[in-house]
Amino acid sequence: MKNTIRWLGVLALAALIGFSFAACGDAESGGGGTTTAGSLNGVWRGNRGVDDHVVTISGSTGVFTQISSSAVWQDAINKGYIKAGDQKFRNLTKTGDWTWTGEERLVNFNSSTPNIATGVSWTNCTITLNANSIAFNTYTPDAEETNMTYTKTTLSLDGNWQGGRDVLDHVVTISGSTGVFTQISSSAVWQDAINKGYIKAGDQKFRNLTKTGDRTWTGEERLVNFNSSTPNIATGVSWTSCTITLNANSIAFNTYTPGAQDTNMTYTRR
Repeated sequence: MKNTIRWLGVLALAALIGFSFAACGDAESGGGGTTTAGSLNGVWRGNRGVDDHVVTISGSTGVFTQISSSAVWQDAINKGYIKAGDQKFRNLTKTGDWTWTGEERLVNFNSSTPNIATGVSWTNCTITLNANSIAFNTYTPDAEETNMTYTKTTLSLDGNWQGGRDVLDHVVTISGSTGVFTQISSSAVWQDAINKGYIKAGDQKFRNLTKTGDRTWTGEERLVNFNSSTPNIATGVSWTSCTITLNANSIAFNTYTPGAQDTNMTYTRR
C-alpha cells in the first residue's frame, strides 16, 4: 500500500511539472495570451521634409487633421479637391497582429507637372506597424506617398488656421507656443487697425500657448480695441487670456472680453 501511494505521488508530481513546462513553452512561443496586437488608433504625422500630413485614425477610418504643405497638395486644397477633415484612409482591416489593408486617398498629378493637382483618388494600401511607427507600403505610379512612413504624435496646434466669420477672415500660422497673422481680417475695424499701424501681417496673434490637456491649451490672444459706439474704429490692440479647445479638426477659441470682436472665434485647419 505504501508503494502504491508513493507511485501515485510521483505520477502527480510528474503531471504537475509537465503541465508547467507546457504552459511556459506556450507563452515563450507566443502561442497564447502573451501577444499584444498593435492598434492604429491615434494621431500620426508624416515624415517627409515638408510640413507633412497629420492623420487621426479611429477604427477603420483615418482623417486629415493637417494636409501636407507640398505644392501639389496645396494646389489640391485650393482647387477644392481635398480639405482637413476628409478621409485619408478608409476600410482599414486588420490582417495580422501588426498589419492592415485598406484604401488610401492620394493626390493625382501628371509627371510633367508634378506640382499641379488634377484630382484625388483612392488606391489600395498595406500598412505595417513597427513599434511606434507605421510603414505605409503603398504602390501606385506617380503616387507622392508611395512607401510613406508616419510616426505617432500628440495632437498639436501647429499649422495654418482660417477664421470662420463671413468676412475674409484671419489666417494664423501656429508653431509651438506662438501664432502669427499670415492674413488679417477684412472687417472694417481690423482694416482700420492696419491703416493706423496697430497691427500687420507677421505680428503675433497668439503667444504663450501652453498645453493643458490632450485637446486644450491656454495662452494669450491679441484683439483689436474699439468703443461700442463706434465699432468700426480701432483704438488699439491688446492681449487677453484665452482658452483653446481642439475639437476633431477644428479649434474652438473660448475667449471672453467685453466688446472683443473675436470672442468665441472658431478656426478650421487649412
